[in-house]
Order: sequence, then C-alpha cells, then structure tokens
Amino acid sequence: MSATARAARRYQPSLMRHRMFTFGGAIGLFAAIFILAPGWLAGATRLVTAYDAALILIITMSWLGGARIPPIPNAGPRSRIPGATSSCSS
Repeated sequence: MSATARAARRYQPSLMRHRMFTFGGAIGLFAAIFILAPGWLAGATRLVTAYDAALILIITMSWLGGARIPPIPNAGPRSRIPGATSSCSS
C-alpha cells in the first residue's frame, strides 16, 4: 500500500464522522424550524425556510470541514486514478 493510500485511509473516519454530524444537524435543524416556526409562516414558506436553513448548514459545515482536513500528501492528478499516466511530456 502506498503512502498516499495510507494517508487517505487515515483521514476517512474523521471525514465520515464530520458528514454524519453535518447531515444529522441539518435534519434536526430542518425539523426544528418546520415545527417551531411562527404561526404566520405557513404552507410552502415554512417548508422552504426550513430547507434553506438546513442547506446553509450543510454548505457551511462542508466548507469548514474542507478547510479543516489537511490535504493528502502527494495527491496529484495521477495519484487519483490507479494506473494513469501523465499525457504531458517533460
């Protein structure tokens, strides 16, 4: 196993846990806003408000997670596809 594959496997549990917290929080936020929204916010407006809040949470957490997780060492374009070679000659 190459060093790049070991590094990718090492960061996977942290990334999976981050995704579970992100989507779990988004579902909880959606439910809370949909249930606890004021009475004058009715029908599709209530649904769209809850959806938008959950989507903003997912985008924010994804951006923060991407900024927090360090890059995989030596993860260039060729290391992502097994057996691929560079088409550029140097």
